[in-house]
Amino acid sequence: MNNIARQKLISELEHLLLNKPVMGTLLITIAQTTDMLVVTLEKGAFSLAYPHTGRFDFVRSRRFAIFCQKRGTAVTKRRWGNVHVSCAVIGTTAADAAHTISECLSKVYGASGPFGLRLQGMGWQSSS
Repeated sequence: MNNIARQKLISELEHLLLNKPVMGTLLITIAQTTDMLVVTLEKGAFSLAYPHTGRFDFVRSRRFAIFCQKRGTAVTKRRWGNVHVSCAVIGTTAADAAHTISECLSKVYGASGPFGLRLQGMGWQSSS
């Protein structure tokens, strides 16, 4: 991801960590795509979620699971309403979480180069 997107992501993660909103969620989308990851704050640690895009979403969900397992984190499957998600804890600091998110976007979606992000906070007031 590009440096502006990285700094904005770190800023939003720090803001989320500082305010600790109940059910605070940050939707992260690669600019001009529908490729998305979701960050939540659970017990003071960031949790990264991959929302499955359909019944036959095997490739990307498997890439997410392999990425997390190689980093030594357990993947749990959950259901958010009618959406299946795979979740993993990615750390307690914003900079480390941003680095992990960047690597995950590359592994799961094949994103490379200086791409931008769209960030949308849900359940809390964004820093911008």
